Amino acid sequence: MVRVLIESRLAQPSYRKLAELSETVVGFDWDTGRFRLRTLDGYYVVGSHTASTAGALAKAINEKNFSRVRVLGEVTFTHDHIPQKINDIREARGWSGSNEASVRQVEERIKELQTLKPGWLDNEHGRALPEEGLSWLEGLLIGLMVERYLPKPRLYATPDGEVEAEWSFGTWEVSATIDLEKKSAWMHAANVETLEDAEETLDLGTRTGVGSLVAFLMQYGTFGSEVA
Repeated sequence: MVRVLIESRLAQPSYRKLAELSETVVGFDWDTGRFRLRTLDGYYVVGSHTASTAGALAKAINEKNFSRVRVLGEVTFTHDHIPQKINDIREARGWSGSNEASVRQVEERIKELQTLKPGWLDNEHGRALPEEGLSWLEGLLIGLMVERYLPKPRLYATPDGEVEAEWSFGTWEVSATIDLEKKSAWMHAANVETLEDAEETLDLGTRTGVGSLVAFLMQYGTFGSEVA
């Protein structure tokens, strides 16, 4: 029975339809006319650009840290709805949920945190922050800023070797204490007027956990809008 089911799934054909994909340009070649994209869901899609779309795609790959591209065209999908190839690209335009200045500020702040040495707090206390963990956090935050309109956080090191990200939304102060090694976060929100508070622990190593971080923040504040 299992074999029959597997063979049945493999036999199901792919299909084409007109679709718009929001993507990061990860490969672009002027000479061959080919490009490669990574969707916000992590899938890779290939295609050929046209004279009218080449400029937007080339610009997007140069600005991939703070910009994404929306591509409209005839797309080939697998039987389980995963995009594979753009057969006929009709339109490409850049977009972002943040701005270059905010993204650069986060990048600079991460660089500053990378310079902290053991004992940075008082020559005795204060763990250095793991470089690999900071790189992961930088990618996570910038990705959420650009793709999910996350407001730019204030970032601080903690003596225990974690990073605290903070946001202010009116009377609400929201923070995420992020364990760089476990890729987890303790979320806390406090209302400075009513003294209400809430907390939640999240696994940021999973897509569900990252989505929950965004959902937690959205309970207390309004996110930005698309930047052209």
